[in-house]
Amino acid sequence: MHILFDMQSCQSESRLRGIGRYSLSLVKAVIGNPSGHKVSILLNGLYPIDIINSVRNEFRGLIAEENIYIFSAVGPVAYHDKNNHARNNVAKICRDLAIANIRPDVVCNTSFSEGFVDDFLVSISDVSNGPKQFSIVYDLIPLLNKDIYLADENFKNFYMNKLVEFESADGLLAISSSAANEVKNNTGICPEKVTNISSAVDSHFKKINITDDEKKDLCLKYNIHKDFVMTIGVLEPRKNIEALIHAFSLLEADVRNSHTLVLACQIKPHDKERLLTIARKHGLHDEDIAFTGFIPDDELVALYNICKLFVFPSIHEGFGLPPLEAMSCGAATIASNTTSLPEVMGWQESMFDPRDVNDISNLMQKALIDDKFRFALTDNAQKQAMKFSWDISAQTAIDAFEKSLNILKADDVITDDSLNQSIKRINNGASQLIDDVDVLGTAWALAKNSFLAHERKLLIDISVLVQHDARTGIQRVVRSVLSNLINSGCNGYVIRPIYCKMGELFHYANDYLKHNYD
Repeated sequence: MHILFDMQSCQSESRLRGIGRYSLSLVKAVIGNPSGHKVSILLNGLYPIDIINSVRNEFRGLIAEENIYIFSAVGPVAYHDKNNHARNNVAKICRDLAIANIRPDVVCNTSFSEGFVDDFLVSISDVSNGPKQFSIVYDLIPLLNKDIYLADENFKNFYMNKLVEFESADGLLAISSSAANEVKNNTGICPEKVTNISSAVDSHFKKINITDDEKKDLCLKYNIHKDFVMTIGVLEPRKNIEALIHAFSLLEADVRNSHTLVLACQIKPHDKERLLTIARKHGLHDEDIAFTGFIPDDELVALYNICKLFVFPSIHEGFGLPPLEAMSCGAATIASNTTSLPEVMGWQESMFDPRDVNDISNLMQKALIDDKFRFALTDNAQKQAMKFSWDISAQTAIDAFEKSLNILKADDVITDDSLNQSIKRINNGASQLIDDVDVLGTAWALAKNSFLAHERKLLIDISVLVQHDARTGIQRVVRSVLSNLINSGCNGYVIRPIYCKMGELFHYANDYLKHNYD
């Protein structure tokens, strides 16, 4: 079986969040699975080359370079701008062509609901003779909180259309039982298509030895001067950071004064000031809260290891990687009792009602002053962390792929006229492209995505032969090299001589070949 993973989740802003971390870990686990299946990766050429190369580097030594494909399209395609919609439609066809030329048995999108604000581009193709199509499902938070997330009509159309596309998928891989049930209970998607593959954390999230000097330097860097209570997450309503600040302010004075609340998250200046305003309203001082900004993984692991308590007050999570990461590092951890988090925590005594600041504060207070309870939390952390494994998630995903292939129809194969099919789809009104630059760019993208027609070329610069008549020693050497390559060939490559005149671009030296080698 040939599995193609669309890894745009490691190119978009998600690369800095749990989705990007999840995608990398799962795909690496599938690659390392002993099943022997072939794995390829698809990337989006509309993103900067440094981001593309960063993903390539993640898989260096794990898969062959030729199994990392980059599809081409004409941008911008971000859906928020209605002027991009025509390009967006055509770009999906360009991506479909790239996939058809890769010829996988299964395509798995590691994220699906992105693309509203950037050039992220995925779809469930309506081409009937293509590969089986899967997507990972993290949650249905926008659908279940429409007033908050679907107030913008344009985004609502974008998101709801994504859910409609889901119905055409051959399978959906949910990251938790909670996420799977959200799909089954709130959409018209066939329940049999949904598989819970769960989640895990990378092996570097573990208990480590940290010297006093290392601890001192780390705390100094992040402006932490006391024992600390830590949380992590992006700033959005469901993360419930405001409630955590309020709950922290309700701790008994001696407990509160001996601890710092560490908010380990990227934060913009205006958001930081807003949170400080809330803290002051509840009687806290600015120095009671430490804002870390982005934290590299090695330092995040260290902070998990040395925090007095990790608190995760989120109201809604598809899985909730941060508490599992913290528990894997041996941190005493408490979290909300909603959605997927009970699956992660595994112990009722370690959870609170995230909508009740007094409940949050009381459990924090108990964990900070009751040594026996805090030790019980760390014991629970160790036991829970052992239950989750990327190997298990990878094998469950592979089983779902294999099961889908077992119902493959005899005529359900990729055909060689995929380029013509793509052109027909564009000409049949899918595009409505107006700008000639977009039309020409799309033609070039289709050519670049036709991987099966590509040849490896060895380009030989013979400018010295094309531009000069003198028979110099350099010319004799270049002529000899060219003749030997043309006559002997180079396995796997087409030999193409090229030349360049001063101030111009390179050209194929077709006339020189015709007059000297035909």
